[in-house]
Amino acid sequence: MTDEVNEVAALSHDLDQTALLSLVKQGKEAWNQWAGANPESTVDFSNITFEDSVSFVGFQFPAATTFGGATFTGDATFQEATFTGAATFHRVTFKAGAWFRETIFTADAWFREVTFTGATVFSGATFTGSTVFGGATFTGDAAFSKATLIGDAWFSEATFTGDATFHEATFKGNAGFRGATFKGNVDFQGATFTSATKFHGATFTGDAVFSGATFTGAAIFHGATFTGAVWFSGATFKSATVFLEATFLGTAIFSKATFKGDAVFHSATFTGAATFREATFKGDVWFGSIDIQIRIDFNSSSFHRIPDFQTAKNRDRIIVDNVVFTLPRPEARVPRIVFWLTGIQGLNTSIIAKIRQLRGIANDTHAIDAERDLTILERNAEVGVAWSGLKRFRSFRQLAHSVLTTLFSTPLLVLYRWTSNYGRSIKLPLFFLITTPLVWFCVHFKLYLVYGIPGRYLLSDKEFSAIKSITLFGAFPISATQRPAYTTAVEALSEGSASTGLPFALQISLTLQSITSLIFLFLIGLALRNFFRMK
Repeated sequence: MTDEVNEVAALSHDLDQTALLSLVKQGKEAWNQWAGANPESTVDFSNITFEDSVSFVGFQFPAATTFGGATFTGDATFQEATFTGAATFHRVTFKAGAWFRETIFTADAWFREVTFTGATVFSGATFTGSTVFGGATFTGDAAFSKATLIGDAWFSEATFTGDATFHEATFKGNAGFRGATFKGNVDFQGATFTSATKFHGATFTGDAVFSGATFTGAAIFHGATFTGAVWFSGATFKSATVFLEATFLGTAIFSKATFKGDAVFHSATFTGAATFREATFKGDVWFGSIDIQIRIDFNSSSFHRIPDFQTAKNRDRIIVDNVVFTLPRPEARVPRIVFWLTGIQGLNTSIIAKIRQLRGIANDTHAIDAERDLTILERNAEVGVAWSGLKRFRSFRQLAHSVLTTLFSTPLLVLYRWTSNYGRSIKLPLFFLITTPLVWFCVHFKLYLVYGIPGRYLLSDKEFSAIKSITLFGAFPISATQRPAYTTAVEALSEGSASTGLPFALQISLTLQSITSLIFLFLIGLALRNFFRMK
């Protein structure tokens, strides 16, 4: 440090602009020596014009620092600098490059209405306090890659003319990009948003990449416009996600995205193709009144609650092949055994309306598997509503309807679920068709002993063979080749029976066996039809 500057530093903590400029020219070591000796000093470079390139690399700025209204004609380099107090760059003009790589802002940082004409680099920078870039203009490319913004960060009404990169940036406070304009490509790939994120009213003219980004707080894109392609593939939304009235003019890709909270796409416009392949929706989902110009693909996605597509336009362009729909959590408890056997949960009638909407979409797009699955889901929902009605009835008529529905529909759903997985499985009904004759043989055997030949404990070989024959006929009652053997077996058992003809109990069991076998044969045929997409 020169003798002149030493004298000024010794007399006053705060230096005037002439002394500060002189100290800057002496370099980092001299500056940091003064800053260390005067930690409470403020630094004021407001309204100064820096005619040449200026370097603040590694500088330590004590207390508050202001560059408000300053103009940097050449490159301004603040790389690895540290601002201990608040840093104010309000309405500063950077006519060349602005370099803030790995700069540390310990307190608030104000870049409101700043003009960045050349390249702007904040990569690896750390903002501990609030950060404000509201109304700033970035004419060249702007890089915030791996920057850490601990306090709230506001880019409201900012304009990015060149490409903007926030790759793997971390926003721990609120992130506000309300009304921001991105004229070039923008990259938020792998970025982390811990608190609320607001892009409502933002305009993306180039491509926008949010792939792999994590939104822990609410993500608001209300009224945002995406002119180019937009990628949210693999992104995670842990709270509410709002794309209400958003406009997607290019391709919109949400493949493998996870929505853990509610997702609102109501009144959104998809002019380009949109895909939600293998996406997961765990909360309520609204796609009501969306406008689809090309197609929107939900192939292999998963909905933990029934989505709402009410009044969606061009719904025949919605692809729902291989989609998994799950009924929501129960709104009224059902007996535990009923839930275990059927999966039925207490629901309200609005769920049924949503399912019917989806069935209509599946029918319009010829998604046979989806339509079948939704039909099954609708039946479950109807029984679930009936169970809810047992506890929430308002009239005797409503109670009676709920009682009848639960008594008759619940057993049918149990049978349909456990014997064929709702018509999806060929193996299950085939297994029962093959194994149940063993059970029926034991039943027929016992009934013939009790009612056909009371007092005897053993059957003749002829009678034993006859019971096997009628059991085989009961397993395949539509087989014409088995009828002669059946007739012979009935005659043999009738001759040995104490009563005339077959015992009535044995006739009943044979009838029941034939009915169950016909059911299993029907379920096998239904499964084959579903497997080969036959109608």
